Amino acid sequence: MTSADSTCPACGAQVAAGNRFCTSCGKPMDAPRFCGKCGAQLDPAAKFCGKCGGTAVVSPTAPAQPAPASPAPQSAAAGFAEPVLAVIPGAQRRKGLFGFQSYSIVVTSQRLVFADMSQKMMNEAVKEMNRRAKAAGKGVFGVIAAQMGWMNVLVEKYTAMGADAALAENKENFFIPNNTIQKVRIEEQDDEDGPSITKLKIEALSGKYEYRLTAGDANGARKVLRNAIGAAVR
Repeated sequence: MTSADSTCPACGAQVAAGNRFCTSCGKPMDAPRFCGKCGAQLDPAAKFCGKCGGTAVVSPTAPAQPAPASPAPQSAAAGFAEPVLAVIPGAQRRKGLFGFQSYSIVVTSQRLVFADMSQKMMNEAVKEMNRRAKAAGKGVFGVIAAQMGWMNVLVEKYTAMGADAALAENKENFFIPNNTIQKVRIEEQDDEDGPSITKLKIEALSGKYEYRLTAGDANGARKVLRNAIGAAVR
C-alpha cells in the first residue's frame, strides 16, 4: 500500500489511488457514510459512531450494484427495501396496574414496527413544534395550537427514518410480521369518564396485542392497516 492509497468506506479494503470504485466490493469511494443506529454522518475512516457507538453504513443513495446471478432470498429484517406506508402515533398499551406505555406504529407492507414513545421524545417534539410556530411568526395562541400537533413531528421522523432504524432506536422496540397477523379489530368504545376510545386489537401467531389509539380515528387507522395487511383488518 502506498501513501496515496485509500480505504473503502464500505468493506475496508485498500484501494489504489485514483480508483473511483472499490475493486473488492464495487462500492463508490466517495459514498457518504452514516451511523446505522442514530443516522449521524461519519468521517470517511470511522468504523463506529462517536455519538452512539453504532456501526457505520454506506449511504443508501449510493448507486446499486448488479445483483448476483442467483440471489439468495432476503427478508425485511435482512435489509429488504421496505418503504414506510404510514405512521400511527400515540398507541398505548397497559403497563402495570395504572400505567401505559406509548408507541408509534411504523406501518410497512412487511411488518408493523412498534417504536417506544418516551417522555423525553414527546417533550422534544413539543419543543420542535414550538420552534416552527415561532419561526413562522405565529402569536401566543398560534404557538399553543401548534404545540398540540407535536405527534406530527414523530410521524415525519419515522417516515424519513425507515423501519430498520426505528426498530434499532430502542431495545424495547419490536415488530410483528404482517404475514403472521391473523386478525385486526379496530373499534370505538364508550368511556364513562370522557370521549369514546379507539381500541386496536391484534391477533398474531406470536400472541394477542391490545392498544388504545390516542390520535386520529378508527376509520383512518383501519384504512392504513388494511392497506398494509389486507382482509385481516376488520
